[in-house]
Amino acid sequence: MPLYVNNTEISDEQVFAEMQYHPASSLPEAQEKAAQALAIRELLLQEAARLEITAPDATATEEVQEDFLISRLLEQEVITPEPDEVSCQ
Repeated sequence: MPLYVNNTEISDEQVFAEMQYHPASSLPEAQEKAAQALAIRELLLQEAARLEITAPDATATEEVQEDFLISRLLEQEVITPEPDEVSCQ
């Protein structure tokens, strides 16, 4: 049964292909982990599109472009606070 993330379909085939990266004690657990990873990836790509982040190299593979978009989104949106001297102690 396909998964939908904001009207974007993630097919069973995509989940099955992703399962190899998610070791688990059972097949259903591996499927669930793979589906979660793909759903999160899709949400990140949709947010990158909403923020109009683009990949600089249109000749790169789709996977490389998507990885760039996600990396750029995280660099842009995730703020890591710098600890002060008191916090470090």
